[in-house]
Amino acid sequence: MTTLARKITNTGTKKNIGRFFSFKMRELIWYESLNERDYMYLLEIDPDVLSYSTQPFKISYILDEKVRRYTPDFLVQRNSKQQIVEIKPACFADDEKNVRRFPVIASTLKSLGWEFIIITDEMMSRGSLLNNVNGTKVV
Repeated sequence: MTTLARKITNTGTKKNIGRFFSFKMRELIWYESLNERDYMYLLEIDPDVLSYSTQPFKISYILDEKVRRYTPDFLVQRNSKQQIVEIKPACFADDEKNVRRFPVIASTLKSLGWEFIIITDEMMSRGSLLNNVNGTKVV
């Protein structure tokens, strides 16, 4: 089973934590939100995705002259590249804190050879693909 870079817990929060069985990875994979779970459905059917993991590692970056830590939501190995993926509700993707830190994180990850992308719930819900993948029906 994959080792997580940090412990997944919902202590003091109302997170939707659970485990998802990945046919692609042949194991149970932890998620911290329904958006993360939904993204795993999409990874499962994407033929370009070779493998993926959640909470894969921690990195340090500097913002406002302070060393800060970041744990990505996903490391995705595609046929041609590795991506670090952050899953955010659209309402939080553009908040001041994230607007300031994401470019610094992206630059740090790029120097390590990784592409950094942000996926929002709105991006995943466009069209009916996600609904078809997870077997739900929108009425």
